[in-house]
Amino acid sequence: MYKNISLFILFLILTQFACFAQNRVEFIYDNAGNRTERHFIDLTPSKSTLLSDKDGWQKAFDDKISGTEIKIYPNPTKGMVKIDLKNYEEATKGEIRVYDVAGKIVYQNNQISISNTLNLEHLKNGVYVLKLVIGDNATEWKILKQ
Repeated sequence: MYKNISLFILFLILTQFACFAQNRVEFIYDNAGNRTERHFIDLTPSKSTLLSDKDGWQKAFDDKISGTEIKIYPNPTKGMVKIDLKNYEEATKGEIRVYDVAGKIVYQNNQISISNTLNLEHLKNGVYVLKLVIGDNATEWKILKQ
């Protein structure tokens, strides 16, 4: 009986670690569309910062691709989303796209800079996917429009 209880307690402990061990995966593709690399990105809470906003505190999400540090905020948003890029070279090809849940592009910007503001006020409330492409690499974020 004690063996079963010990196994149950061990199971509970291990499942808790599995829940907190979530990572984001970034895939790199070649020009033919074949996946060539897979990178795990650590998304620990320490990588997020809080920013002051007129509606209270908003969370900013940090990421890094192609040597460029990315900060996306606020999320959730009422319509305006800021994307700040540190170490971004203006000569590097970059693009921002926002997709709805059906995969339709609802926003696109092919000319990105160090500071970008997306106006999503015209969109319905819901979940959208923001895709940021810098050079040959891309990252995706879920954006909640309230």
